[in-house]
Amino acid sequence: MQQQLSAPGWSIGKTRGEPFTAFGRQVVPIGYAIQARWHGGGFTWHRPLAVEIRDGDNIRRLPIHDVTLEAIISIFMMGSAIVILAASWKRWIHIKRRNKS
Repeated sequence: MQQQLSAPGWSIGKTRGEPFTAFGRQVVPIGYAIQARWHGGGFTWHRPLAVEIRDGDNIRRLPIHDVTLEAIISIFMMGSAIVILAASWKRWIHIKRRNKS
């Protein structure tokens, strides 16, 4: 993995995990990381990109479809739609009550 620096700032790039052996093949996880650092802390968002499999001289790269970002965006959009609908409903009820008087 990439070395963590203590200086404030941003870092964006691909990461390669430590190789490990599974079923007689060497496997290397590959990811994409965005890091923000400041004095006293920081934030890292790391998502998987692919897995590299080495079997002798053959190297295959299998992409990983990460649905986490899609799920987060969907949750945010549904929440926004509910807030907008609730505000519109409240306004519609207020206008309807005012017109009855």
